Amino acid sequence: MSSYGTYTLRLRRERLEQLRREQEQRRKEQVCQKARRLLEGVRQALGRSDHHLMQHFGQAAQDEARRLAGQAERQLQSDPDRALQLARRSMAAGQRGLAEASAKVAAWSRQKAEAQEAVALLKLSLQGFFQDGCIEGEDPLLADAARHLAEAAAAMRREDFRAARAIAERGQQAVGEAEKARRTQQQREAVRREIVRGLRRVLLDMGFTLERPQLEKDRGGGRVTMVGRLPSGRTASFEIFLDGLVRYNFDGYEGRVCGKDEEAIRQGLETVCDAEATDPEVRWKKGPTLQIGRNERDIPDDTGKQRYR
Repeated sequence: MSSYGTYTLRLRRERLEQLRREQEQRRKEQVCQKARRLLEGVRQALGRSDHHLMQHFGQAAQDEARRLAGQAERQLQSDPDRALQLARRSMAAGQRGLAEASAKVAAWSRQKAEAQEAVALLKLSLQGFFQDGCIEGEDPLLADAARHLAEAAAAMRREDFRAARAIAERGQQAVGEAEKARRTQQQREAVRREIVRGLRRVLLDMGFTLERPQLEKDRGGGRVTMVGRLPSGRTASFEIFLDGLVRYNFDGYEGRVCGKDEEAIRQGLETVCDAEATDPEVRWKKGPTLQIGRNERDIPDDTGKQRYR
């Protein structure tokens, strides 16, 4: 029996080469896709809308990421492998910059919170003083603290949080000093009130008729004045200061008889107040005002009087 037909011979080498080319083409397409995804990620990272983040994004990292991304895009068609390598380097640069920016933003947020807390604390401290009736202009420490509050607020507005916190803390120190001074004055005022009560008791026991004590104010704590009169017309006036100084003045006495009353009053005060007086400095009339306690001092001009209880 006879037969006929055709067939085609294909070299295995040619077929393998074709398969290799097809595989390489698919691989390049996959590489291009990876590179494009990376480049899209770089563009998104560099185009973030959070201005607080971007203002801290290192300019060098941004420039490097953009430069490498541009090189990668130009290599996508001609050399996808090189493009992918460049895209990875670009992404690494962008991520490095974002990490630096994130750390700076975290520090920025922390500094902002700390500054806000310091400014709020200073404001509350000053409000406490003013609610208690303190006047800023009468206390240089409070005036200094109020000035620091204004400066700290200005630093907050320009987002210089480190400076704002430091200024507010200096203001808080001034408030602390003012508070310490106020406590000291309150303690000394309590002592003076005790002296005034003791003096009133001593004078009444000695037969003096007393006028109501008056507080004459000044910035140094002022002085309390008290005047007593005997039926004979003799008078004894006293000034009591915050530091315990008692200044006295006797009128209507003959000779040095007033010295006996002065000693009796001083010893009575020591007993009633459970205190100890310094050696008195006595000056007889035609000289400065008589006084008990420390040496004579200059007294500031009076700024007002009120009843003292």
